[in-house]
Amino acid sequence: MGLWILFALQLAATGLGFAYLWRRQGLLSDEIARLHAELAAAESQAAAPRRRARGTVVPVDAEVVAITAAQTPRARAERAWTTPGNALRFNTPQVLPEKLRGLILGVVAAAPALAFFAGVDASFIVAGGLAVALAMTLLGLRYEWRASAWAGAITGAGWALVGFVLGSAHAAPVVYSVFIAFCGVAGLLHAHMRRAAPGSVAALVMASMALALASQIGVIGPAGAAFGIIVTAATLVGALSLRLEALHLAAFGAALIGLFVLSGQDAAAIWFTPATTWAGAIFLAVALVRV
Repeated sequence: MGLWILFALQLAATGLGFAYLWRRQGLLSDEIARLHAELAAAESQAAAPRRRARGTVVPVDAEVVAITAAQTPRARAERAWTTPGNALRFNTPQVLPEKLRGLILGVVAAAPALAFFAGVDASFIVAGGLAVALAMTLLGLRYEWRASAWAGAITGAGWALVGFVLGSAHAAPVVYSVFIAFCGVAGLLHAHMRRAAPGSVAALVMASMALALASQIGVIGPAGAAFGIIVTAATLVGALSLRLEALHLAAFGAALIGLFVLSGQDAAAIWFTPATTWAGAIFLAVALVRV
């Protein structure tokens, strides 16, 4: 009877939380629409004098324009580099930097698989592949290597799935959990500093793999800790920016799923109440700070 009462209270609290978040999302959407309308009105008022000024014709001296164009940095560079030696043209194939970077990323992503032929333990190979994915995600923070973020997300998902299928995640859960936690947090960092899509996908995949492993070997363990770290990081990153508020809502749903998985395990007799309390405290603290 007491279990059903706790379940009803938790369900009521969840419903109230969703209602509050829905109302807050509506208020924020209305405020954004109002700000867009005010900005459009201000831009139209500022553009009115320019449109009126377009009707006037200002005489321009052609010689002044020609002299100014001849002294631009582009013109000086063309004169400096246009020599007889540079005038020779050869039909040599040009490798675009984007294609070259894509080739490098593909080779590096598949490089840890060569260790299978050397008889290396699968857990170390999977850890190396996840480390490569982590490096790619962090490299994607640079603008010229921005395509590396998607490569890191795909590489991390592939190696995490390989580790789960081959059983190395079950054989060495600590190493596996540490690397997927780092990959998930790195994806959230990229989503916060750059584009949201690749980092969010990486975090979602890593959290799913951690929860899948935790459902088999136990939530109270390294896999559950990795899942909790990714969910906590997603909660904080989603609360830091309105652009990433969907991450905050997804983290709330993921926390409920994790608690549901924990409730069906033997460790729930001891750890379910502390885990619920910790999850509620985290979201309450974020709500108090970012309200």
